[in-house]
Amino acid sequence: MIWPDVDHLFLSAHLDDAALSCGGLLHQLAQRGEPAAVVTICAGDPVKPLSDYARAHHERWNLAAVQAVQARRSEDIRALALLGETIQAVHLSIPDAIYRRHAGAALYASGQQLFGPPHPDDPAWQTLANLPRPTGRVYAPLAVGHHVDHVLLRQTVERWRHPDVWYYEDYPYNRYENAVQAALDGDEGRWEAHVIPLAEADLDARLGAAAAYTSQLSTFWPSKEALYADLVTVVRRDNGEVYRVRC
Repeated sequence: MIWPDVDHLFLSAHLDDAALSCGGLLHQLAQRGEPAAVVTICAGDPVKPLSDYARAHHERWNLAAVQAVQARRSEDIRALALLGETIQAVHLSIPDAIYRRHAGAALYASGQQLFGPPHPDDPAWQTLANLPRPTGRVYAPLAVGHHVDHVLLRQTVERWRHPDVWYYEDYPYNRYENAVQAALDGDEGRWEAHVIPLAEADLDARLGAAAAYTSQLSTFWPSKEALYADLVTVVRRDNGEVYRVRC
């Protein structure tokens, strides 16, 4: 694995996380001409057979199994282009947790498992362990909401002991009361908050990029308008986008 040669490397567990959480800053960087890339870790093809849980996701997304990840990768490319044509989109080959298997069994076949601890036999462990430490500033998920893929990615970044990591508050999980505090390990004093104010153009770009992930809207919102209202509420509550740096 050779990381993109950029000053700002955004690590995204899924094909939407970085744009949903960091879209405003990504737009600012593109406008300033600062090189940035979004690397999605869990962008690989599904591992068959699919569990009932994975099939239920496809039904909600209104996508056939063979189309699901291809469609999501295309959505990601379109969304990031809306934030800035110079932003690189890189997709790695680890399958989403809902597809990963071991010894013929699905590892994450329920919501409880998907938001529980990572499975010790998860094949993603080894792949992530082989990723080299990148240079430049790294933006990684704080793992608000405790989705297993976000947790695995955060743990990987922490093992690097990288000197310049900004952890982003995972949207939409950060809208829930006490969710961010839980992700800060209950000790907010060990973290410094960096608030990035968003101009209207930045917010508009983030809204447009978020809405470009059309297959994912029904996971959290009944409509595009509901997404817009929710995202604007969170941005106004936080006075922008919040990034956390260990003290």
